[in-house]
Amino acid sequence: MEVLFQSRERISRNIKKLMGVLKDNGIIAARIARLQDKYDAIGCAIILSIKGLTTEGIINAVKDAFGKEMVSISSKPISLESASPQIPEKTAASLDVEAWGILIRSFSETLGTGACTSLYTAGMEIGELRAKGALLSQPKQDRFPLFMECLESFQNSGWGSYQIVKNGSLSYDLEVRIFNCLECRATMAISGYDNSFTRGQLTGMVRCLFNENLTATEKACIKKGDPYCAFIIV
Repeated sequence: MEVLFQSRERISRNIKKLMGVLKDNGIIAARIARLQDKYDAIGCAIILSIKGLTTEGIINAVKDAFGKEMVSISSKPISLESASPQIPEKTAASLDVEAWGILIRSFSETLGTGACTSLYTAGMEIGELRAKGALLSQPKQDRFPLFMECLESFQNSGWGSYQIVKNGSLSYDLEVRIFNCLECRATMAISGYDNSFTRGQLTGMVRCLFNENLTATEKACIKKGDPYCAFIIV
């Protein structure tokens, strides 16, 4: 269960209070972890054992306890079964950084500046697919947690580790930071190439989730000496 709080300053107090709420509502054991690398302030309660309570009951208890101090709360089922040795229906082939560099360089040499446009468009379609998958699985969920779910999928696919910084009151007033961005690492030696595929994925995600004509605009890049790649959602 993930609980996102409004303020980083009071995160320690909120985590202590969260543990109390869980205990009062029949949780036999729980572990609290601070996952501030993904958001300004987030407490993650991992439920180890529940005594006679439904997940919905726990979520309602947490909502009642925190009110407006909380941004959102979501639950994720955890399977204790070992992974199946069977080959999944959908398989994927991965490429290392050097191989991606060769692939993108080939596009650039063949298409010139059109390569960036093509990769951006392809990235948008993939980002939209991620967002549609998240919406299909949790159609009533708030959009911001679904955006984080899309970024988890992006991260788990090896494109880089993400961090979100809120810039305003609206749910899409965001800066998305990508650490060790695969696309930029792979294209360090390609002159004139701008981040396109990653930017396209982020744009596709936010347009689908927030139903607004939003765009991910690059603010910082490791190719320019910055510590991470950053994109403003505008």
